[in-house]
Amino acid sequence: MKTLLKVDRAILLENSDEFEGIQPFSAERWQETCDRKSKEAAVGCGLSDVLWSMNLHAALVDRLRRIPDEHQAKALQIAKHAGFQSDPLQDLDDDACSHGLDPNCCPMGCGDLED
Repeated sequence: MKTLLKVDRAILLENSDEFEGIQPFSAERWQETCDRKSKEAAVGCGLSDVLWSMNLHAALVDRLRRIPDEHQAKALQIAKHAGFQSDPLQDLDDDACSHGLDPNCCPMGCGDLED
């Protein structure tokens, strides 16, 4: 069970991963976080780069928002180097399903849905 703590006007989840916001920004620590989240994002996405990108976006977007403004540019640069995209769906083909695949090849059954 996750517990909420109030720390200097920031509400953080009691989870070792979430306490990054309490410490001063460190480019090295942020790089390690981005690398770790990039690897974790690959779990369960098969060969879909779109699913990986969506997973990575979900893992980093809230963390990026908590980084102080003076470090945002550097943090975003590091995140982008790890594969982060502001809009992970921007490169989808018009006929692709939401998983980034041809709907008739999607293992989630998108091709089986009625129009």
